[in-house]
Amino acid sequence: ERAGLGAIVHGAIPWGALPFFHHQADAFAMVSLTEGHCKALAEAMASGLPCIVSPAVKEGIRPGVNALQTNGYGPSNITMAINAVLGDACVAVGLSAEARRTAVTCWGPGLLTTETKILAGAAKR
Repeated sequence: ERAGLGAIVHGAIPWGALPFFHHQADAFAMVSLTEGHCKALAEAMASGLPCIVSPAVKEGIRPGVNALQTNGYGPSNITMAINAVLGDACVAVGLSAEARRTAVTCWGPGLLTTETKILAGAAKR
């Protein structure tokens, strides 16, 4: 809000309500300092949202192709990236299409099955 984006930031959203919020959103921003692969990002990409990510988010990201990566972690860097997506429909549409393609081809059910097996094995130790 302080950046003047007119953004609405929601707190925790129940999982079952995510499709509603994804379809209402203009973009999704994942600006974590440490998150490498985030299921929330994968869900947003699968929904076809143009995504903005911080430099920490690397897995599956092709900067400028399937997500716009910020040039840093500060509010001005994040604001510039969000403005670049929201201010240019061609950029948003291109990122959106590639985000969806990435989610479907790279992060489909096979990956989730593999992750579940890895987590189950780690929990047994």
